[in-house]
Amino acid sequence: MKIVKYIKLKNGKYKVRLSNLEDIILYDDVIIKHKLITKKDIDDELLYIIKKDNEFYTYYNMAFKYILKRLRSKKEIINYLENLNLDNKTIEEIVNKLILNNMINDKVFANAYLNDKINLTNWGMGKIKRMLLNYGIDEDIINSLENNNDENRIKRIIEKQIKINKKYSGYILKQRIINHLISLGYEKEKISDYLNSIDLTLSEDLYEKEYNKLKKKLEYKYSDEELDKKIKYELKKKGFIKISE
Repeated sequence: MKIVKYIKLKNGKYKVRLSNLEDIILYDDVIIKHKLITKKDIDDELLYIIKKDNEFYTYYNMAFKYILKRLRSKKEIINYLENLNLDNKTIEEIVNKLILNNMINDKVFANAYLNDKINLTNWGMGKIKRMLLNYGIDEDIINSLENNNDENRIKRIIEKQIKINKKYSGYILKQRIINHLISLGYEKEKISDYLNSIDLTLSEDLYEKEYNKLKKKLEYKYSDEELDKKIKYELKKKGFIKISE
């Protein structure tokens, strides 16, 4: 059979009409690969190969568009292609072509992910590295990442936590801050270094304010010395220690 006509479509595709009146949609990559512009005669065997190659480029371009939405790790692309029920050989060929065209680069992905999380979240390096492992990034790449802003970020987060945890003080406040920062992926040693340099006890005025708040709440059940002991007990449970005590 012969190619009798080419009709250019969108997105690098052509409708190719054959002498048997069959129309096939081919990517320009397939046309170039098989030199179909100059090769007019196509037998059944070549037509089969052309269709298989075209199928490859269909899935390749699907993966390409998936990456264009945002950077993807190699593992993400493999999972995406596996969900399309492709065989391992085809997946490997697509991934290798994407790597060759620099559309997959786990080192670039890791650095971009790090910058996003540093600029857009309060995450520490521990959490960022754990997430990168989930994306299938090699440990050598992860360990090569550098971030020298942990100290400033820890300081800023601690200051914010002190403001929003005004009903806690002393040891309780310190533990809440430590647990919060650890959950964000910061090292306990770095957290402790800064926490040990600041005073987390309440001022006399704040202590009295918390004392009076509890007094109003408890005075209908307790009185005199018993009330005072109960209030101080509740305050200590929250870590409130009076400076003069």
